Amino acid sequence: LALYRATNRDEQRARAADGLRRFPVAEAAEELIAIVNPDQIGGMPVGALAGMATALRDAGLTAKADEVLGVIRGKLTDGASVQAIIHHAGDTGSLAEWEPLLGFVRDWQIIGSFPFSKDAGFQAPPFDPAAPDFGATLVGKHGDVTWKSHTQDGLPPHVNLMGIIAAEDNATAFAATTVHSESGGPAEIRAGSDDGLRLWLNGEEVHANNADRGAAIDQDIVPVTLKTGDNVLVAEICQNAGGWGFMLRVTGPKGAAR
Repeated sequence: LALYRATNRDEQRARAADGLRRFPVAEAAEELIAIVNPDQIGGMPVGALAGMATALRDAGLTAKADEVLGVIRGKLTDGASVQAIIHHAGDTGSLAEWEPLLGFVRDWQIIGSFPFSKDAGFQAPPFDPAAPDFGATLVGKHGDVTWKSHTQDGLPPHVNLMGIIAAEDNATAFAATTVHSESGGPAEIRAGSDDGLRLWLNGEEVHANNADRGAAIDQDIVPVTLKTGDNVLVAEICQNAGGWGFMLRVTGPKGAAR
């Protein structure tokens, strides 16, 4: 910033401007506005845009910050972009401010384990996925099991099922939540799982992937239509061997915040 303000040499000024774009600070808000036009913003990396939005907000330029946030929303189409926001939020201690942009689900009702074999594939669920009874006791792999309330912290909120259900191989578990939508309409369920994943929305099976993998952000992207009001979302997460868990976010079309 000091170099940008002090030099008249085009080469030095260009280098300083590039540094301000990549590492923006509130003190440089006016310079950022001058050197970054709307056409340039669209081509900037998500991490740099997040820094710019924070710098503009900290400088009190809320309208300009909102313009940048609008561009960021359109870029949250893949796991790498979401991870860039998470890194920025962690570095700046602003997880709560950025979380609404990402659409991660933290609150779940979880039950398991139940028998599962990758070779046999998915079987009929042991309850009605349209209306889970969270007070019910079901017969699991090793006897009776009940639903457990779980709120996952951190970003991304990766639910480690081994911390909730006894660790074992060749098993499956179910997680349910309610997704509220003010107006309904097109949306996406974006999930990562270790291992396989099956999804129901309001009782309708919308996705099944009998995978053997580690979990990552946005591995599976499922277009859905939300109804106005509360929507029941149920996930089945299968365990072959090794780790066992999942993360899930509900977004508008193409990954933007709803």
